[in-house]
Amino acid sequence: MPYFEVINMHPDYQNSATRLLKTYLEAGNKMELILPEKDTSYYRESKDQAIAKAKSLNIGHILLGELNRLGETVVISVSLYKADNGEKEWNIILKALSPDDIDPIMQKVADNLNNQNSINETDDIYNVTDYNSRQLNKITANTYWGIEIGGGASFFNVPNKFPAGFGLVYSGDLRSIIFDIKGSMYFSDVNLYNLSVQINYPLINKISSPFIGGGLGYGSATLRNEFQNNTTYYNGNGLTLYAGGGYIINRTSNINLRLNANLFYSMYQVNNVHPAGILVGVMVLF
Repeated sequence: MPYFEVINMHPDYQNSATRLLKTYLEAGNKMELILPEKDTSYYRESKDQAIAKAKSLNIGHILLGELNRLGETVVISVSLYKADNGEKEWNIILKALSPDDIDPIMQKVADNLNNQNSINETDDIYNVTDYNSRQLNKITANTYWGIEIGGGASFFNVPNKFPAGFGLVYSGDLRSIIFDIKGSMYFSDVNLYNLSVQINYPLINKISSPFIGGGLGYGSATLRNEFQNNTTYYNGNGLTLYAGGGYIINRTSNINLRLNANLFYSMYQVNNVHPAGILVGVMVLF
């Protein structure tokens, strides 16, 4: 690999960025990066010159990199080519907002190059640059309001035991956990009203992730029972337990989507039966 070409930047970044990439790339024990002798403060080598040098050393691939500063943002591009025909095999483009971004970016480039992945396939939401953090404020915490639409099935012996309804949600993403405060209403021959607090644990640190969770709520249930043209209503209220999981999509976006399913079991009774069942829903948070 020739040293990074730097545009509108101090020449020192050419050496430091290239050396960082070499360190992280060789730490994977899959590749060795050969750099040219650098006897000046700024070194530049064309693609054709790099290919010719690689062939002379019986090296099958070359890397070309560029650091191009535009205003406060530096666009970093790295490409892998075959030395025998110059065909591009792999490319990645990232953006840096400060010098502190160079280190995590070079680590990401090396990891993705070692695994021949695009950056989106291995993006860890905790390993972000200053540039990304402008869109990813949740590196510390982020809060949302949202609405959930869903339904489910209850275990009551009534004709319509499949309630459907909606809920209003306040959600806080604290990196390792996500908490939800939710008020929900579901209607059928079984009406459910609950205010709950639930804690969810994302299973992977990616932009989209499955999660598991549980919680506790307080609310009421109304059971409507019809017999021989007579309608009888039964009521109860108390604590309800929740346990389940789901999948969150675009966790780092200003608007994200969550698919979830929860088993519920109420500690109180309605007509000598504990309200219980399963609820599924689609939640939009913004």
